[in-house]
Amino acid sequence: MADRLPYRTLKVRKKPKGLDVKRLQKHLGVTVDGQYGPITARAAKTKARALGVLSSTLTVGVTVGVQNLILGHTTQSRSQKRRATKRAAQNVGPNAAVKWAGQWVGKTESPYGSNTAPWGLTAWQRALGDWLVGAAWCGVFVGTALKNAGVKRINSRVASVALIIEDAVAGRNGWEKVIYRRSTRAGSVTAGKRGDAVGLFSENTHVELIDHPVPGGYATIGGNTSPAPGSGSESNGGGVYRRFRSYSDVAYIARPRY
Repeated sequence: MADRLPYRTLKVRKKPKGLDVKRLQKHLGVTVDGQYGPITARAAKTKARALGVLSSTLTVGVTVGVQNLILGHTTQSRSQKRRATKRAAQNVGPNAAVKWAGQWVGKTESPYGSNTAPWGLTAWQRALGDWLVGAAWCGVFVGTALKNAGVKRINSRVASVALIIEDAVAGRNGWEKVIYRRSTRAGSVTAGKRGDAVGLFSENTHVELIDHPVPGGYATIGGNTSPAPGSGSESNGGGVYRRFRSYSDVAYIARPRY
């Protein structure tokens, strides 16, 4: 079949281009430009793992067999189905959101200060709304993590820290409820769980994803922040980093509808 050609294993270091790359990109839901780059490779491997492909197979690139499985030209084997079911059970809801966020730790804007980057950031912004390209992106990072975890109805409003709390209060646009809100003294600041969104400093300043509770606060993963206290802006730092956020930093905690 024409859409299976050419028969080749796709590897980023070889920078392959062509019709086969475009067809794969369409199935993966990434930008269709016909170039097999890091974003397409990451999406292909994520999809392949979800289909039960052995991790060792993916170390050599995305083979023709894996491509045909992703494209639906072939069906999963019994072992692949069992593997896919097991992986799905391990990577759902909050775990999936945090796992997705964690793979970007250390990535920074390029160029610095642009609020854009070719490694995924600009594509995430465009996916939520073209007008978000070049804008502050902590909410875009959290929202994209939730979308990748299967949370429905996440839209451009997630780019605003203030609109997240507004939607969480109303239980709409992918949000279930508010767990804590400092401005109204509602709920408990210690009630946050893995996968919750935590608004920091004020209700319109910055938002991150809770990895897990720790004594005195939360271990988080945040986009558009700095790597450590005093190393740059906490709310416009330009990178994805793991941070400790004390209870005193927390303005609100919003729970997604996983």
